[in-house]
Amino acid sequence: LAWYLSLVEARYAEAESVLDDVLQRDSARLDPLLVKAAIARIQGDWNRSAEIYGAIENSRLAWPDLLHHAESLFWIGSKADALAATRRVIEISERHPAALIQMAALLGFSEQEEEGEKILNEAQSAVTEASFFPSSAFAIAYLGLGDVSMALSSLESGFDEKGSWPMLELRRDTFLRRLGDEPRFWALVSAMKFPELPLYHEFHQKEQ
Repeated sequence: LAWYLSLVEARYAEAESVLDDVLQRDSARLDPLLVKAAIARIQGDWNRSAEIYGAIENSRLAWPDLLHHAESLFWIGSKADALAATRRVIEISERHPAALIQMAALLGFSEQEEEGEKILNEAQSAVTEASFFPSSAFAIAYLGLGDVSMALSSLESGFDEKGSWPMLELRRDTFLRRLGDEPRFWALVSAMKFPELPLYHEFHQKEQ
């Protein structure tokens, strides 16, 4: 329910309330904390996301969670730590495309485009040799490297794929702020048939 409220309806406060109720019943559960951190990332509240992940022992986190923590560290200004943490996850995950994509994006946002493009090429090659991996996951790497057109093309390809889970995060803060002036982006949002953003949401008017 919390995932639905946050990803689909952008009703973040209500999602948090659901998770608080779960934690009141069982304070030792890890999954509500991870969802709270994910909601913070979707909203672009990187300080809160980093705080939540930082309060959890690393031994309790799977490598995708460590990857999200690294992303949060990057956006609160700890770029060197974030890049080092992402490199560690690349090795832990045996160079999984998701980890490579994040590294390419962070390098791009750090103005290290040449290395970022090399990592992105590796991620693309890894996908061709493996099982299905959603095209839309590459959008953040293209954004980091400054290629808005390819970022949008990745999202459009993702829309046509079945099981493209990153499309549920289409209205995350990262995309809204970097693609919010692009008609192709809003055409995708419309095609996804999300409920409209709440009136109080910063991007409600643009969505209209």
